[in-house]
Amino acid sequence: MQELKAKEEAESEKKVIDPVTIKIRKFGNELGEEDLKNLLSAYGPITRVKIPLDDQGYNKGIGFVTFAKESDCSRVVEEGFIRYEFYELPVEPAYFSVQMQQKREQQ
Repeated sequence: MQELKAKEEAESEKKVIDPVTIKIRKFGNELGEEDLKNLLSAYGPITRVKIPLDDQGYNKGIGFVTFAKESDCSRVVEEGFIRYEFYELPVEPAYFSVQMQQKREQQ
């Protein structure tokens, strides 16, 4: 029984690519959520932008942008980076757990 429960928990923690969300890395505190939205709105309509903050209120150097359409998200991921001033910020697909996917499907 414990083995089955452990397997079930492991399954719910597996990561799945979020088809409409990207992760952007390696930027400093000069870049805010509104800046990310402005930079990426050229690819298509954006439904959400989130930059996680640490305990001191500084960003962690990563951000998540959710597009309205999967095709817009795919175009950004294919490019692999976005230009911000003289920086090239890496872009990659964002992931979420199977548990989160099930929660989204229920909504």
